[in-house]
This record gives sequence, structure tokens and C-alpha cells, in this order.
Amino acid sequence: MFDDAKAFSQLQKKIIDFPETVVVLGSGWNKLLDNVSAEIIIDYDELFGVKTTVPGHKGQLIIASVNKKRVAFMSGRFHMYEGYSAYQSTTPIRVFTKAGMGSRAFRTVDYCAHKQ
Repeated sequence: MFDDAKAFSQLQKKIIDFPETVVVLGSGWNKLLDNVSAEIIIDYDELFGVKTTVPGHKGQLIIASVNKKRVAFMSGRFHMYEGYSAYQSTTPIRVFTKAGMGSRAFRTVDYCAHKQ
């Protein structure tokens, strides 16, 4: 897994103007991406040096437009039960914050909420 500096460097190579809003899609929520126009798609192994192992997690960062606003979608995430530390599991949040994600613009969409 890449450290924060390497992940940030990888992100800067691909995305010049990082969106202020990030949505993390948990299992079962990738259908939300069916109605967006993807501008950029980056696999996690290229961005963070990891592959997700959880079914339903694509392991991609997708930059797309939603109602004329650019939004970053994390299609899946990586977890402590996959062998990552808590610090490693939160790498994307630190990297995206450094890249320009707004402090109030982080959202998660969890599978448990989807089932209710």
C-alpha cells in the first residue's frame, strides 16, 4: 500500500481539480453510478497500491458530474478486516482532503442503510 505522499502524487497525476464532494459507496450502492457521466476512472491499485477484496466493491475512484457539479465517488473502500490498519484504511480521506475535498463534503452510503 502506498503512503499518503505517494497516493497524493498519484492523484495529482490524474486529477488537476479535485472535486469538493466525495461520496463513498458501500456494498450494493454502485447502481448510483449508472446515471452519472464518468469523466475519470482510476483503479485503487494505481492510486493507493491496493486491491479491494470485498464483493460489490469495484475498487475505483470515479470523477463524474451530478447536476452540473463534479463529484468524486469511491466505489468501495478497504477495511481493517482485509488486513489494513486503521491508519491505512483512512488514507483516502487524508489524501482527498489534501487534494481539496471540503470538510463538510464527505458522505458515506452504507449497505445497512440501503436495506432499510
